Amino acid sequence: MQSFFLPALLLCFFNMAFAGVDSLTVKNLDLNYQRPYGSGQVEKASLGLSLHERPYFVEVHRTEEALKLESPFFDLFWNSPIKLFHNMEQLDGKKMNLSIGKLHHSAHALHLMAAPEGQGEYKFDHLSLECQGSSLSPELQIRLMEDCREDMELVAKKVDVPTDFILVDLLSKLPKGPREMQAPADHLRLTTEKGDFSLVFYLKYFVYAGLRAWGHVSFTENNKIMLIRVDRIKFGFLSVTQLVMNELERRVNHPSVKVEPPYIKIEL
Repeated sequence: MQSFFLPALLLCFFNMAFAGVDSLTVKNLDLNYQRPYGSGQVEKASLGLSLHERPYFVEVHRTEEALKLESPFFDLFWNSPIKLFHNMEQLDGKKMNLSIGKLHHSAHALHLMAAPEGQGEYKFDHLSLECQGSSLSPELQIRLMEDCREDMELVAKKVDVPTDFILVDLLSKLPKGPREMQAPADHLRLTTEKGDFSLVFYLKYFVYAGLRAWGHVSFTENNKIMLIRVDRIKFGFLSVTQLVMNELERRVNHPSVKVEPPYIKIEL
C-alpha cells in the first residue's frame, strides 16, 4: 500500500476540472464505480442553474485520457484527470453532497469507499470537507487547489484501512503493551492553514492513542506536483518521524510518488 493516499485526500472531492464549469452543486449522489464504468442516482444537481428537480440516473465512463459523467440532462468531462482518480479501481459513495463556489467549497458523504490502483480499500464514514479562500483563478481545479491549501478542514468519524496499510506495519515496530491491536481508526481530522497542515487520527494499537503529523503542503511546476514537507510525526508521546519517513522512502515504489525526507512529491 502506498500511504500517499491519505495526503491526497486534500484533493479527493474537489478536482473535478470540467470545462466551462464555474460552480457546481450535487445533492445526495449514490454512486458505484468499478473501472472503467460506474452508475448511480442523484437527487439534484446544478451548474449555476438547477438542471432537474427529481432524482435521475447518472453514469461514469473512463477513457484513456478522460473521465466522463453522463445524465439525461447534462454531460461533464474531466480531461487529463489526476492519475490517482483516473486509475481508481473502485469507488462507492452513499449520500454524497458537493458544493463548489467562488469563496467556499464543501463535500460531505455518509459513506465513501475508495480503492486506488493496487492499494486496497479505504473506507470513511461521515466524511466532511470544507474549504474557503480567495483565489481568483478562472480555472476551477486551480481555484480549488489554492483555496483548500489556504483554509481546509477534513473530518471523518471512522476510517478503515487495508490490512497492509504501511502505518500498521510501522506500529508493529513500536514497544507493545498488554492489549491487542484493533482496527479501524476513528476521529480523522486534517486541517490546512496557509499551506501548513495538521493531521490526527486515533487508533488502538495495544493502547488507544492519536497518530499526529505536522508539515507544509505546496504545489509546484505549474500545479503539476504536490510537495508535502513532513516536519513531525508522533504516536501518543512517541516521536516516530524518522521511522515513518525512512520506511516510506524504502517501501514506496510508485511512478507518481517520490519520497526524499522530509519531502513527499506527488505527481498530479
